[in-house]
Amino acid sequence: MKVGDLTATLDAIAPPSLAEPWDNVGLLAGDPDRDLEGPTLLTIDLTPSVLAEALSVGASVIVAYHPPLFSPIKRITPNTARGRTILRCLEAGIAIHSPHTALDAVSGGVTDWLADGLGTSGDRRALVPADVARPGETHKIVTFVPRAAVERVRMALASAGAGISGEYDQCSFEAEGFGTFQGSERANPAVGRAGRLERVPEVRLEMSCPGRAAPLLIETLRAFHPYE
Repeated sequence: MKVGDLTATLDAIAPPSLAEPWDNVGLLAGDPDRDLEGPTLLTIDLTPSVLAEALSVGASVIVAYHPPLFSPIKRITPNTARGRTILRCLEAGIAIHSPHTALDAVSGGVTDWLADGLGTSGDRRALVPADVARPGETHKIVTFVPRAAVERVRMALASAGAGISGEYDQCSFEAEGFGTFQGSERANPAVGRAGRLERVPEVRLEMSCPGRAAPLLIETLRAFHPYE
């Protein structure tokens, strides 16, 4: 396994596209083609004591929630605590990865974890949703849904701003076909049974949407679609 394999997995868990524009996330230092020859150390902040622990266990990667390389720096020397830490990581071949606000924003991430701690079970949509598309562009949202749930999903998406074309609303396109899936024994499928390959009739539902409505539409789709 390579450093790049690990960082690709971490990026899949907390996509960098969800990070705030001012943030610095992902692989910050290290060679993605280097072999993972030691453990991965997790920390909130990369401090000298954390580095000492990483060196003592022979870590290959440090995943630091807060990015140790944040504001632009012009030199990495031992004249500062941060410089000494980064320089020692580079000398030891320890890669540095940071998820920070990408892990905050992803569904099930830090923000949801904090809400769980407060006992919050209601609407968790952001007051100012993160842009997942350029606001001025028009996009298409596509989903595959059982026939019985098409109208429910279509009306929900329409209520959130999808399917508007000039003087027309609720505009959509449908194509019928068959979908296949096999859930693990821990799955709870809305159609069929877990642990068995299913082939079920589905409808491909397409609706146009403005970029500014994309975050709300994705949340709406998750709320009204019958699948897990």
